[in-house]
Amino acid sequence: MFVYNAALFRNFAVRENIKLEFRGEAYNLTNTTNRMNPVSNFTTPGFGTSLGNMDSLAGRQFQVAARILF
Repeated sequence: MFVYNAALFRNFAVRENIKLEFRGEAYNLTNTTNRMNPVSNFTTPGFGTSLGNMDSLAGRQFQVAARILF
């Protein structure tokens, strides 16, 4: 299972001891689907098929934030 995450941030000096930070984050950047192991019981109708995803996140997600550091 592999998922690529990325984050970019930039600090701006507001005053001598106060900074403003803008931040952007992306989770599952490549929008990769990680399937669960297939059904291994030979007698079930779904034999050999995957029934879901490993991670609970369904696809790419973005987050934007701002912080004041003092």
